[in-house]
Amino acid sequence: MEYSNKAYLNTVVGANANREDLSNTLYLTDGPQRPIVASIQHTRATNTTHKWREIGLTVASRTAVAGGGATYAEGGLPNANAQTPTQPVNVTCNVGRLAQVSDNEMAAFNGGGAIQLAEGEMERLIQDAIDFESALVAIEVMNQMEWMHVTGSASNTTMEGGECNGLITWITTTNGAYSVATGGTSTIPVQMQEMFLKDGGRGSAQNYPALHADTYLVPPELIPDFNSYVANGAGRPVAVTLTADQAAIGLPAGVSVSSYNDGFAQVKIEVEPYLSPAYNTSVSQPSILAIRKAQIKQADLIPFGANPLAKTDTSIKRLINCVFTQEHSVAKHTYIIPNVTSAVA
Repeated sequence: MEYSNKAYLNTVVGANANREDLSNTLYLTDGPQRPIVASIQHTRATNTTHKWREIGLTVASRTAVAGGGATYAEGGLPNANAQTPTQPVNVTCNVGRLAQVSDNEMAAFNGGGAIQLAEGEMERLIQDAIDFESALVAIEVMNQMEWMHVTGSASNTTMEGGECNGLITWITTTNGAYSVATGGTSTIPVQMQEMFLKDGGRGSAQNYPALHADTYLVPPELIPDFNSYVANGAGRPVAVTLTADQAAIGLPAGVSVSSYNDGFAQVKIEVEPYLSPAYNTSVSQPSILAIRKAQIKQADLIPFGANPLAKTDTSIKRLINCVFTQEHSVAKHTYIIPNVTSAVA
C-alpha cells in the first residue's frame, strides 16, 4: 500500500483530518416538565421514616355532652376536646446518579501528551467536563424525583434505593381521598368528559369541605380536552379582540386555557408527563390528579446536591443525589380522575 498522509493545506476534496472540538450546544432528547419538583415546598426529615401529625375537629351534630358534643347543661361543665392526633408516616428513598470523566477522556484533551496546552488549561477542561456531566445527570435525578412524587409506592421493592409513597398512592389507598367514577378501567379507558371535573370538585367538597384543590396535574394527551371546554355551547361565546399588529398577520385559531373553575375554586392546570402511559410505564392509563400544593412537601433527609468522591479507579467522579420523602398532609381533600383517554380524535 502506498504511503499517504493528509494535506497540509486545504488542497484536497473534503475536509482535512484536523483535530476539532464538538459544538458546545447539545440538544437534549428528554426534558419533561417537572411541576412538582419545580415548586414543591421543602421541610426536614430527621429519620429514614418521616412522621408528621394531623388532628381533626369534632363534627357538629346533635350529640349530648357525654358523647363529645359541644354542648353543656346549665351549671354543668362542657366536654373537653376529645380528638386525638394521628401520625401519618412515609419512608425516604435514595435517588442519585454518578457524573464521571475517565482518564482516557482527560488524556484526549491534549492528544495523549502530543499537544502542549497553556498553563491551567488542562485543569479547566477537566472541570468543564465534570460540570457538564453533572448537569446532565442532575436532570436525570430530578426526573426520577418527579416520577417518585407521582408514582412512588413504599410497598414496591423493585428499586435498590426504595420508594416513598407518591401522589397516586396517597390518593388511591386508605387516606379517604375522592376518586371520580369514570367507568374506565386499567385495560379499557373511557373518553374524558367535562362532567368528570365537576364531579371531582363536588366529591372533594363533600368529602373534605375545609380544603379544595388548587392544581390539576394533567397528562399531555388530555390538555386539548381542557382547551375544548372554553366555548362548549351557545351560552359561553368567546370574543377575541385583536390589536392592529395581530390583525395584520391574521386571526389566531384555537384556545389555550390555564385554569378551570370546577364550581368551588379556580384550579390551575399544569402538565405532568408522568401521568401518561406514553411516558411512564408504571401507569396503565392516563389520569388527572387534583391537589393543593401547600399540603404537599418534600421532606429532605439529604438535600439535593453534588458531592465529589475520592478517586478509586481510572476516572474522577461527582455524586448527584437526594434522600427524601413526600409529606402529604390531609390527603383526604385530593381527588383523582382515573383511566381516561382524550376525546379529541
